[in-house]
Amino acid sequence: KTTNDIILELDENYTFTSIYTNYEESLFVNRESIIHQNISDIFHGEISTKLINAFTQAKATNDRQTIIYKSIENHVEKFYQATIFYVKFDHEYRYVISIRDITKQKKTENRLIEINNRLTEITKQSRTVIWEVDPEGRYTYINAVCKDVFGYDPEEMIGQYFYHFYPEENRLKFKEEVLNLMRKHEVVSNYESPYLTKNKEKIWLVSFSAPKYSEDGEFLGYRGSDADITEKHNIQQAQIKGEEKYRFITENASDLIWIVNLNDYRFTYISPAITRLRGISIEEAMAQRLDESVSPESWELVKDEIERTFGEFILDPEHAKNHILTIEQTHRDGHKIWVEISVRYRFNELNQIEVIGISRDVTERKKIDDEIRFLSFHDQLTGLYNRRYYEVELNRLDTQRNLPLSFITVDVNGLKMTNDVFGHNMGDELIKLAAKALKE
Repeated sequence: KTTNDIILELDENYTFTSIYTNYEESLFVNRESIIHQNISDIFHGEISTKLINAFTQAKATNDRQTIIYKSIENHVEKFYQATIFYVKFDHEYRYVISIRDITKQKKTENRLIEINNRLTEITKQSRTVIWEVDPEGRYTYINAVCKDVFGYDPEEMIGQYFYHFYPEENRLKFKEEVLNLMRKHEVVSNYESPYLTKNKEKIWLVSFSAPKYSEDGEFLGYRGSDADITEKHNIQQAQIKGEEKYRFITENASDLIWIVNLNDYRFTYISPAITRLRGISIEEAMAQRLDESVSPESWELVKDEIERTFGEFILDPEHAKNHILTIEQTHRDGHKIWVEISVRYRFNELNQIEVIGISRDVTERKKIDDEIRFLSFHDQLTGLYNRRYYEVELNRLDTQRNLPLSFITVDVNGLKMTNDVFGHNMGDELIKLAAKALKE
């Protein structure tokens, strides 16, 4: 009346003589089909063998025996626990089997084993150490992954203080900091710290932990995990050093480095060289759009260059090319400066197209280039166009639509006599007067 088990009684020959159960539906066969049947007629194969062996053992030891077996009923896997007794009834010995359906329990156990195996594999693959420490910080439990991470067997770490594995430098500070967190019973998340392996190699771990308590609320210490992030940490440190080096170069370079987002032509970065170039602050420059930072003529030039080269980048972004332009900008004091810019397209982290540019003041070079260009097409004495310019223009104008072409030839009377009588300086003055007359 007090159990859900199926209780079966058998004689010395393993023949069923009685059945006791409050739940007829729990019987795996019809009640009438069991009585007077031998155990080998009801249970077959491996199950029958296991039961008979348990009977034999119960009789030999006069102690109960327990076995677990599995069967398939209506295509469903079932698990049972059979407890076997050899007892005396009315001067006769009988075997008694108490059979309990443990399918739910077994499936739960199997599921827990599966979860545990999965977690074990995950912690092993992710190099995550699971641990527990007492209120003083001594390890009371640590999983086998510690061998892969620290190089120690669990037995070598259990009983040791966690801070003994911290580098000796700053160990005392680390100890006090962590123990202070433990005294406050605070949950710890994303706590990164260095540790030393058995071979004295420095590794980096990120820790997650929480206080643990007894059923009575007594503080028992902490339970947590340490994940090995050494590779990630080293990459981050390399990135930080690279960024520091890049920042040092950009902030101390004489050339101006800048980035513009083509969505709105706003600057997203401008280096400190802007002050040397244009006499304005970074904040003032960042407040301007690209079109506001150059002269109208230069903006047209920039737009034409973008239109000409943008499609080339879209078709082959992996092989972006540098493009060079010379533009005009205004200094804070109002004077014009000429700037050579070298630009390249790229995609940013939002998959937007940016322009990375380097600007260099070429005002003096532009002035020299203009002077050289002027001298190459003008007479040095009079400032009039020279024969080279005449030949270049003649080739440009000598087209069908410009015909007919007319020429005017001018001669300066008395030039030779002036040179002979008054000297070449006076001859030059006469030529200048003639040139002035032509200009007027």
